[in-house]
Amino acid sequence: MRILLFVSFQLLCAAAAFSSPLRGANDQNGIAIQEIRGSLENVRHEVGNHELEIRTFEEKLQNLDTIIESVRDQLADSSKLQKELLKGSSSSLESKILALETVSKNLVADVKQFKTHSTEITEILTQYKQKISELEKIIEQQSRSIGHLQNAMKTLTEAFQDKDTATTKAPLSGSTYRVQTGDSLEKIARANGTTVQVIKELNGLSNDRIVVGKVLQIPEK
Repeated sequence: MRILLFVSFQLLCAAAAFSSPLRGANDQNGIAIQEIRGSLENVRHEVGNHELEIRTFEEKLQNLDTIIESVRDQLADSSKLQKELLKGSSSSLESKILALETVSKNLVADVKQFKTHSTEITEILTQYKQKISELEKIIEQQSRSIGHLQNAMKTLTEAFQDKDTATTKAPLSGSTYRVQTGDSLEKIARANGTTVQVIKELNGLSNDRIVVGKVLQIPEK
């Protein structure tokens, strides 16, 4: 029962990771998949442990069957020999035989219990394997969805880049001015009746630094 609860908890954790909405971030999807794969590895580890327990139980069952057969043979031989040699102590021998038969019955009951436990574990393992198969299919579907999302994001990024490039390369109206020694954007803007920000945007400048000899686009007054 503790094993079943542990594996059920692992499966619920994996299902919860898939029930949350896709947020559109590749790293978050990757984390979710890694968590599910980690849960699958834990389940596989538990399955391996149960299979080892089943093999151990089967070996014990075989040993118990051998012991039971040996005890029965010894009981039969001992009973026959004792009855022939010591007929007067038949009551004592019968008591011992009954005791040995009781032990044999107890061993048989233990064997049946082991077989029942082995059957239950086998059924649980079958259910776990089915769950693993279902989770693997879900992971495969999520991976395909992530691939489609990545392609869509790539297409959108390329479209925005093309739009920005077209905007940057669009022809601008106005005059030009060659930067002289001692010039600054503020000085040039005042002289041309415009602002520093307009000149920066018109020439694609990210800061106020200008180089002597650079030709700047100046908006028309």
